[in-house]
Amino acid sequence: MELLNGQKIQGVGTAQEVMTILKKDGNESEYPLLTSIYKISFEKAPPESMLDTLGAYGRLPSQAC
Repeated sequence: MELLNGQKIQGVGTAQEVMTILKKDGNESEYPLLTSIYKISFEKAPPESMLDTLGAYGRLPSQAC
């Protein structure tokens, strides 16, 4: 807990820890946003790949007709 200084979540460090568990359990596809953040942060995926992840969920509510 010292690493977090009392915080609950710590950005990419949290993504790395959680991905370890998701990979072990084979659950990466169930958490596409976290998986995308991990790939950008640690596997040199281009940041633009996040748009593909977000686009897979259709239009945002603010874009509805």
